Amino acid sequence: MQTRINHVSDARLDADEIYRQATAMRAEFIKSSVRNLISGIRGHAVSVFSSQAAAKA
Repeated sequence: MQTRINHVSDARLDADEIYRQATAMRAEFIKSSVRNLISGIRGHAVSVFSSQAAAKA
């Protein structure tokens, strides 16, 4: 009986650890996606301003 209880608590700990890792990975993915999005917007803005400046010159 004791070993069964240990297996259940081990499985629960494993599930908690998997959930924690998945949450951390999701947070990291969201951060990198936002970073890439901001970087893309900046790059686009720079190219738009550059082309407008070139058109005025």
